Amino acid sequence: MFDVSAVPTNTPATQVTQAMLRLYVNRVNTAGAVDVRLVTSSWSESSVTFNSLPTLGAVVATVPVTQTGYITVDMTTQVQGWVADPTTNFGVAVVPSASAASTDVLLDSKENQESSHAAEISILMRGPMGPVGPQGLQGSKGDKGDLSDLGPIGPQGAGGAQGPQGPIGPQGPPIKFRGIWNTNVSYDTGETIFYSGSSYISLIDANSGMSDPHGSIDITDQHVTRLFVASAGMARGTV
Repeated sequence: MFDVSAVPTNTPATQVTQAMLRLYVNRVNTAGAVDVRLVTSSWSESSVTFNSLPTLGAVVATVPVTQTGYITVDMTTQVQGWVADPTTNFGVAVVPSASAASTDVLLDSKENQESSHAAEISILMRGPMGPVGPQGLQGSKGDKGDLSDLGPIGPQGAGGAQGPQGPIGPQGPPIKFRGIWNTNVSYDTGETIFYSGSSYISLIDANSGMSDPHGSIDITDQHVTRLFVASAGMARGTV
């Protein structure tokens, strides 16, 4: 069996990220392949014999052997099982593969004092997550990036809801009918006259001097902006 006691007690098996079995082939008498199989019953190195061999489980891997040197086998899943339940750790057996029964090779063990190439399992583990470290210093401000091209104009949004009706405006000046237009008469604001089939309302006081209500005159008095407006149809007499 392999000693995995270096793994702390109660370590979750998932923290074992890799386990690799390494064997050294010292001599190749007949090339072929070997099967690495789990041992599934207890045994003692000092007392085991051919007649008391332990039982063997499934094949973990089949490894071709054609020359001397190291061979490696991925044992991650098996070692995770040993960490989760140490009572299942009975080690592994290396036997000629069923597909190459004539394979004859010699593997170094820990008793080989000439080469010291003992079989070993290298285990890589992921430790628990440590505490969050302190926040680092703020980095310097980066360069301003280039402006991108202007994007396309988006679609017009939906029209808003109609606003509330405004208040009623103040009452206008009283209307006084003055008859047919007379260029010699002065009309005041709100007075109405009749001319050429239309009615007109004076918008200023002392409104006089035009040849007709919708004609234009040269006005130098800047407070006069509109003289007459038609009561029906287009506005007339703007300056």
